[in-house]
Amino acid sequence: MTSGSLLRVVLADDEPIAQRRLERLLGRTGLVEIVGLTGDCDQTVEAVKRLRPDLLLLDVQMPGATGSP
Repeated sequence: MTSGSLLRVVLADDEPIAQRRLERLLGRTGLVEIVGLTGDCDQTVEAVKRLRPDLLLLDVQMPGATGSP
């Protein structure tokens, strides 16, 4: 990210309501560009590889994988 540019963000959450809320709240800051919305592990991995975001906001319990040991 360069000075003056927007932070490129991928939101990964399988709950549409939570995803929309995060998208709305982040959009209000004027500091981010949502470049990807994903709802499962496979979509998220593909989006990160393809879009190379500056930031990934990741739900730790999604279909296909979990953050739990």
